[in-house]
Amino acid sequence: MVERFVEQYPAIVAASFNERLKKKDRFKKLQQCADKDIERMEHFLEVMKLPYMITVAMSSEKRPTSGQVLPMIDKLEVHLAEKEDEKFIKDIKSAIRNDLSTRY
Repeated sequence: MVERFVEQYPAIVAASFNERLKKKDRFKKLQQCADKDIERMEHFLEVMKLPYMITVAMSSEKRPTSGQVLPMIDKLEVHLAEKEDEKFIKDIKSAIRNDLSTRY
């Protein structure tokens, strides 16, 4: 859903210049969406792309084997390793790492 919004955001902004839309109450909600919010959504999508792909791959298997799961966990650990990221990205990665540490 976030991916779809980020993808459609330029069209939404272009349409928002329409005078008919400016008169609607819902237009005010759109105005509250700042560039920083869009940037955060893009960062969120970058971080969550690999976990999403792994989830899709694992859910398509009826009985995933350790030969499939372990390499994906290794990739995920590398992807979530602490780097010089923004605080927002670090917080997302930290939350995922903490959750995974209780499971695997």
